[in-house]
Amino acid sequence: MSLQPGERLGPYEVVAPIGAGAMGEVFRGRDTRLERDVAIKLVASELAGDPELVRRFEQEARAAGGLNHPNVLVVFDVGTHGGRPFLVSELLEGETLGTRLTRGALPPRKAVDAGAQVARGLAAAHAKGIVHRDLKPDNLFLTRDGQVKILDFGLAKLSEQPLAGPQDRTQLIPTRPGMVIGTPAYMSPEQVRGEEVDHRSDLFALGAILYEMLAGRRAFAGTTAAMVMAAVLREEPPELETPAGQVPPALGRLVRHCLEKDPAARVHSAHDLAFLLETLAGEWSTTSSRPVPPAAPSRRRLALAALAGSLLLACLLGGFAAGRAGRAGAGTPSYQRLTFRRGMLDAARFAPNGDIFYSAAWEGQPRAVFVRQAAAPDALPVALPAATSLLAVSPAGELAVALDCVEKAAGTCVGTLATAPVTGGTPRPLREGVQHADWAPDGGRLALVSDDGSRAHLELPAGKVLYETGGQITYPRISPAGDRIAFFEYPIRGDDRGWLAVVDLGGRKTVLAKNLEGGAQGLAWAPAGREVWFTAARATGQDRVLYAVDLSGRERGIAAVPGSLTLQDIARDGRLLLTLDTSRVSVHARPPGAANEHDLSWLDWSVLGDLSDDGSTVLFDEEGRAVGPNYALCLRRTDGSQLVRLGEGGAEALSPDGRWALTKLPREDARHQMLPTGAGAAREIPSHGLQLLPLAAWFPDGKHIAFVASEAGRAPAVWVQDLPAGTPRRVTPEGFAFPRSRPISPDGRFLFAGSGRTGYSVFPVGGGAARPLPIDSNQMKPVRWSADGRQIYVRNLALPLHVSLLDLASGRKTPWMEIASPDHAGERADLWLSADGKSYAYNVESNLGDLYLVAGLR
Repeated sequence: MSLQPGERLGPYEVVAPIGAGAMGEVFRGRDTRLERDVAIKLVASELAGDPELVRRFEQEARAAGGLNHPNVLVVFDVGTHGGRPFLVSELLEGETLGTRLTRGALPPRKAVDAGAQVARGLAAAHAKGIVHRDLKPDNLFLTRDGQVKILDFGLAKLSEQPLAGPQDRTQLIPTRPGMVIGTPAYMSPEQVRGEEVDHRSDLFALGAILYEMLAGRRAFAGTTAAMVMAAVLREEPPELETPAGQVPPALGRLVRHCLEKDPAARVHSAHDLAFLLETLAGEWSTTSSRPVPPAAPSRRRLALAALAGSLLLACLLGGFAAGRAGRAGAGTPSYQRLTFRRGMLDAARFAPNGDIFYSAAWEGQPRAVFVRQAAAPDALPVALPAATSLLAVSPAGELAVALDCVEKAAGTCVGTLATAPVTGGTPRPLREGVQHADWAPDGGRLALVSDDGSRAHLELPAGKVLYETGGQITYPRISPAGDRIAFFEYPIRGDDRGWLAVVDLGGRKTVLAKNLEGGAQGLAWAPAGREVWFTAARATGQDRVLYAVDLSGRERGIAAVPGSLTLQDIARDGRLLLTLDTSRVSVHARPPGAANEHDLSWLDWSVLGDLSDDGSTVLFDEEGRAVGPNYALCLRRTDGSQLVRLGEGGAEALSPDGRWALTKLPREDARHQMLPTGAGAAREIPSHGLQLLPLAAWFPDGKHIAFVASEAGRAPAVWVQDLPAGTPRRVTPEGFAFPRSRPISPDGRFLFAGSGRTGYSVFPVGGGAARPLPIDSNQMKPVRWSADGRQIYVRNLALPLHVSLLDLASGRKTPWMEIASPDHAGERADLWLSADGKSYAYNVESNLGDLYLVAGLR
């Protein structure tokens, strides 16, 4: 023994030895300052000179020390004694789970409770970007009072997402491609293959531990490490049974869901797993044997909060319904809140048997599909790939989903249309580039909305176009009789103002509800098929309200609240699925030379239009409720200085000298205007009969602009116009537009633009052949040209933003920077970079929704 009782390591006094291992020794100690017992872990003397092992020891200290959670070992201090590193932590009384399992399986209730505690601890680590990578029974400690503590973060590694700040960063353990790290029986398949891992590897390990706690044997066994790893890669565990022979089916499915070979098919997060395990604990007991940590609200408090929220919504909706629909003799409506997590819920549908399916992106995780069964207390994830959005549920109980779904515009998520069983599994892809879909009553046909970048198409069945428009089509729903499709049409792409229409099977369109000026999202047919119910606002600044309109255009109000409603579905018995939504668009920027970002937003809907080349100034418009239907154009320095309101209009581009802001009022017939950023008068730019989209950019010489517009009856294209009153000249074929960005090269000779059919290309402004950009437009988009014009900055479509430099000569992409939104529920983002690529500004849109089941509205 290297330390003797009474020996001091700074303020810590050694009391007695606890144990020893290959890495070192552990002692009971006493913190003489705070008068508390502690554990002292001292690295073995023969290992103290090994830099790699010392680095692992320090890694454990930093990783665990950066966490503050009741299910993670608390680290108090680190230091060096006689050249040997030591770590001081809380003193635990009990045994490791590995020791406990030598005596056989745990009772199911205790196994589920222990698994839920571990999942909670992992959720805290994953939220900090820390992946454990060596979770196993020997690294889990069971205290005498029933708590579970996660130990040994010595193999922990940060995920690739940026953390909140420097204080959260942990020194990485260097690894090489192909290096296998972990303990074979609990390693995920991707770890066995030596691939990069993320939080889902920890979920696989926890699944293996759950299996062992319940069954009393390992999920993957073998006489050698190689045999165990082969089993992890290729074999499925034996059927899960406890020594008593009974495992509830839901628990068995959940454990197997954790042990999926494909990471995308596993439970999506530790937070989800903890919640599901806590729900399943009710199979055996309604009480917990361990104290509830003070930071976690009790189930009773959560229930009371949910009840209060439901009662408030019921009172508000009930009051409106009594005033508007009460004359039909309806009673007081009832409301049941179904979701309680933070994030965006984008679709919800009733299944024929009464189950409720919905897709949501919770806490910044990818979209996933969930099902809530009629008698279940909470929803369970459906085993589908990540980034899957629900589109519809057929009368026969089949799901229509969008795979690899990417949010593109208001109410629109674009992906690959596929069908899948309601129980999950491998989807069957049908069509790429689909935005919406709905099943016909016969369950054999699908109506869908596709978009080629220039025109939107409403098809029934797939391939037969019933209606098309140069604007946008959303929320198609087939009538109960199957003879009509109701939908929203937005004349301006990306703007959810428009009208509600129906089209029959012969392609004849009828507009039922006009002047939906403040947002139109969510519709469904009433069960009898005589009305279409929808949620929309009648003016900018108003919340979405629930309305009904019959086929002759007679309209009535049904329900309104202080907040925006979105109608998701109506069941055959008249019950509704409604979401209560809160949305915000914010502007964030990192000024030149700064280490941190500033929030430059004004009100609740600040939409970025441009960033100056030097990164010092942003141009944005405020589209929130307080400013009116024409928006407010604003200028603000990225250091957070007071904003300057320039006038009305949408933000489009800032001139190279910073003296002018290019803007356009949010109307179909509006023209471009140049508003001075200082003293001076506004100048209107003639449109020469073109219909302008809200996309424009300034040439570097300040004498020309590029913009996206369409001629009457034609698809949009990119045009160039001399200032102040030149004649526009088209420079791309129809169907091309540039993204919200800086599309023009530094010498003004080239610009990039994209088409939904062919992707992005570089076009010579003076004419000539286009050159395709070697990027997948479903995965990436260009941001701006490099200062030398030889490269283009490109980025991914989802948060966090990964920016790379694309070399035009070789096609090689080099990682440049990564940007993470402060709002983990943020869904969409637009990005601008300074000329040197070091400063940036971006928009992030966060849409938060709570799902309600509503009965009694008429």
